[in-house]
Amino acid sequence: NKHDFKTANAFLIEICSLKRFLYKGTYLQKARFEDWKASGVDQPSEKFCLEVEKELIDHDSFLSKLDELTSRLGDRKIIFTGHINSNYQGQTIESRATLNKWLKDYCKSRRHTYYDVSSIIQMKPSYFTMEDAIHFNKGGKQLSRCLFLLALLRAQLSGKFMAKKSQA
Repeated sequence: NKHDFKTANAFLIEICSLKRFLYKGTYLQKARFEDWKASGVDQPSEKFCLEVEKELIDHDSFLSKLDELTSRLGDRKIIFTGHINSNYQGQTIESRATLNKWLKDYCKSRRHTYYDVSSIIQMKPSYFTMEDAIHFNKGGKQLSRCLFLLALLRAQLSGKFMAKKSQA
């Protein structure tokens, strides 16, 4: 809600893809667009599907969109994470490797905190992910929570994160 957004002093933002799906100027969530039945949504009409535009975000647009996003949050602390990048053979997915590298480089250059679970998950994917290798199982959720808490601690120790005092 607006109150929580205005009073929050830190944000965790996950960037999952370099692809965008647009329908008449409205962005669609990729997973919901590609797998309607699993999402519990009725299959859209063929005409609707034909009118959806798919675009790949280039590096400059990616940086520009991140700058736009971070400027809207002002001086509040931002912690970024990318998408899980693993499969059961421990191989990475090239587009996710690109996404995570761009995001890590962005965070370093803008002094935001970045955390990446992929490097640990790649060692033993079956310990941390469901069969699809892109969603956390119980162990993966616990790992992600621990890594997020470490990222939050790093942010606090960096001096960039200051708790806002409540207005009485």
